[in-house]
Amino acid sequence: MTFFETLTAADVQKLLRVAEALHRSRLRRLSIETDGLQIVVGKDGLTVAGQPGAGVAEAAVTAPAVGIFRAWDSQTHRPGVPVTAGTRLAAIAMLDETIPVEAQQSGTLAEICVPDGGFVEYGQILFRLHPAQS
Repeated sequence: MTFFETLTAADVQKLLRVAEALHRSRLRRLSIETDGLQIVVGKDGLTVAGQPGAGVAEAAVTAPAVGIFRAWDSQTHRPGVPVTAGTRLAAIAMLDETIPVEAQQSGTLAEICVPDGGFVEYGQILFRLHPAQS
């Protein structure tokens, strides 16, 4: 059974309200992740990945503040490279302050979601990690 086959009429109405609110806002997309399921609603469409109850396959590193994304070391911090908890991945530049962005857990860098110099919002996903197996 696919994700869409599990939706009730009420679920569809809620998703439509989210899409309408997004369309009226200045946001380009909204990502909701829970229990192995990721739903991305954007002005360019809807994407669903994973299956409900599948467990978390990736971890996200998010922006701690609004500002300009500055990659820390593009030579060693690229997809496929292992990182440990506390590894500095980037920084967010805002006014006269620079806020470090660190991996909160060990794993393998799966994706860099923002280009160097890109503007980011608070909570925006900057990196995706495949968590290290315990």
